[in-house]
Amino acid sequence: MEEQDRSGYRQVISSAEGQGTAESSGYYSSGSSAGAEYGRGPADPYAGYYTEPAPAPQEEKKTGFWKGFFTGIGVLIAVRVALIAVAVMIVAGLLRRVSPEEFAARIRDWAAANFGPTVIIDPDSEADSFLDELKAYIDYYFVLEYDEESMETEVRKAYVEALGDPYSAYLTKEEFESMMESSNGSYCGIGVQVTQDQTTKEVTVITVFRNSSAAGADIRKDDIIVGVDGTDVRQFALDDVVALIRGEEGTYVDVTVHRPSEDRDITVHVQRARVEIDTVEYRMLDKTTGYISLSEFDDVSLGQMQEAIRELSKQGMKQLVFDLRDNPGGLLSSVINISDLFLGRNELVMYMEDKQGQEYKYYSQNAAYFTGKMAVLVNGNSASASEVFSGAMKDHGRAILVGEQTFGKGIVQSFFHLSDDSYVKLTTDHYCTPNGHDIHGTGITPDILAPDDPETLEDEGLAAALLALGAN
Repeated sequence: MEEQDRSGYRQVISSAEGQGTAESSGYYSSGSSAGAEYGRGPADPYAGYYTEPAPAPQEEKKTGFWKGFFTGIGVLIAVRVALIAVAVMIVAGLLRRVSPEEFAARIRDWAAANFGPTVIIDPDSEADSFLDELKAYIDYYFVLEYDEESMETEVRKAYVEALGDPYSAYLTKEEFESMMESSNGSYCGIGVQVTQDQTTKEVTVITVFRNSSAAGADIRKDDIIVGVDGTDVRQFALDDVVALIRGEEGTYVDVTVHRPSEDRDITVHVQRARVEIDTVEYRMLDKTTGYISLSEFDDVSLGQMQEAIRELSKQGMKQLVFDLRDNPGGLLSSVINISDLFLGRNELVMYMEDKQGQEYKYYSQNAAYFTGKMAVLVNGNSASASEVFSGAMKDHGRAILVGEQTFGKGIVQSFFHLSDDSYVKLTTDHYCTPNGHDIHGTGITPDILAPDDPETLEDEGLAAALLALGAN
């Protein structure tokens, strides 16, 4: 179950190290003179006068080498001392004229130019500093091409995934918009509804929408999605699998499914198309018993539910079978509003508690829209918002629960808008039913257990619900 948005941001700090090259230049010259005198010239500003006759060649061979050698050593020592003195003066000058931060930056730039990148770690920002340090080494040494934007996205996804919570996720702006698009009742995809087993990571088709591309490609309920466009997705997060399947209208996607009933893998070539979601289906089962099935709790669901109740009431509905089997949940706002259709005014629907111990209680606001008898059908895929609704109806004695043990998702996720328009979805709250039952990991036990038998064509749950209502 998800809250639509909570404002917030995470500031990403990045730094770029300057790099360059340092060059040292000099010259070496040699020459000879047959004259008796050397004069100071512009190319040699430090040369002095020499007025003695030039030594004979033999004497130069014996004594000139050693004289030049020791003279060279002396010059080198003098130059080294001069350089040290100059460096001391430069440092002293810098310390007088620039801030310590600027001086440190200049030293880092010089070190990067001569010895490779250097990163100084800020102890107040350890995580960002480590990534900056790692990035500096990649930028300086890594020789292959890479997509920096894609790399950063994957780092963020992995960072949140490392929480070990299958319901928390990092979403790009495009992924978030795609998710919100489907909650508004329309999206571009193949027309299936899926759920994920949190132990095996299997993504299973629970609904194939009528007249959808998936229906035309013979994708069936209970098919397990194992590949998308040749990528093995068996260990992917659910949001990532959905993002791969969705895409631009008119484009194609190859979806590989494992069909347990036939124990084989099937790959189908499916065209993406605009999917208009009717979350509600309804009909009369007999003269006084109506039937409504809700596939998920979306923004459009409240209006569709009200329309279904009105139409069925016109046809004589006095009691209702409300089918939440295979309903994976949806928006918190939607389930609160739909619960309001069946509860009296100011009745507690559920309450949540966050990390700080703050409680949030949600009450019905209006008189019940439908007051007749009701049975609610559930199974192992009825999760999250479906369990909020079922728990409220059971605790208030408003409906009879029929079917199988529910999924057991008693936590709530919230979306936080980050500074670069991406989003992070985090588990932020535990919730309990009105009577204080924490159903996370256990689920809700129906009043009447009626497991479905896949070997028969009969709908055992529906038959049990009708019997409980005393329908004709």
